[in-house]
Amino acid sequence: MQQTQCWEPRQLAALSAVCALVLLLIFTSITEKWSEPIDTSHDDALFKQRPPEWPRDVPCKPTFMIIGAPKCGTTSLFEYLASHPRIVRPTEKELCFFSFWKRQRVLDTPGKLPTKSWEQYMHAVQGGVKRSIACDGLLSFEACPFYFNDRRAEAYLATTFPALKAIVLLRHPTDRAISAWHDRNPFGRMRVPGSSRVHIEPALRRMLELAQSGNRSVEHRDTRVLTVGLYYYGLERWGHARNASTLLVLRTEDMWTNGSAS
Repeated sequence: MQQTQCWEPRQLAALSAVCALVLLLIFTSITEKWSEPIDTSHDDALFKQRPPEWPRDVPCKPTFMIIGAPKCGTTSLFEYLASHPRIVRPTEKELCFFSFWKRQRVLDTPGKLPTKSWEQYMHAVQGGVKRSIACDGLLSFEACPFYFNDRRAEAYLATTFPALKAIVLLRHPTDRAISAWHDRNPFGRMRVPGSSRVHIEPALRRMLELAQSGNRSVEHRDTRVLTVGLYYYGLERWGHARNASTLLVLRTEDMWTNGSAS
């Protein structure tokens, strides 16, 4: 059995300072690829086959979505909302049909992607059951934390759901990075060359080197543990694309300490 690593307050304080410094250095050195035009030429065929808008004869068109960010409490918020009697629970969290990043990551793993076609996606949003054209008087939604930093997702969602309301949960970047590290490390997803064990400090240094190399953006997989915490890019894109009434930004810490007020 793998032993869980525990952090003492002094270690956490030091690690927080390191993470904060690394994030600042990445922010000042990251490439400008985030603002470049989106190349959709490599998007998979299924992703492109969805119609420009939700068909009028299909019930339960989503009215809102939880779009991020990863490791910021989106699963908790999903469960809170899905348990409400006036809301349709999707067949599962993270349908992520509009996330090109998520689709490319799991498309080659059979059974991993919940919605492989537009028809399957619409059925999943309805909770996997047949509903009236008015969606039985309920609201429907989806939760995919990868939409926040996926530039294609915002562009496609704006076309298909122009009136969609989006909810963003943002956690302290250091806490989020540590949580992401512990989520990925036990499964062997991160390795430092020449070492059989993975430690966070050398991994952070390696990520910083990659980010400063001039050929990385916030969307690259090998630096995402840290770069996802650069919320500026996601907020800039979603904030510019939508007005204030359709974008709700919440602090994860507020939800956890006072969920009813949030």
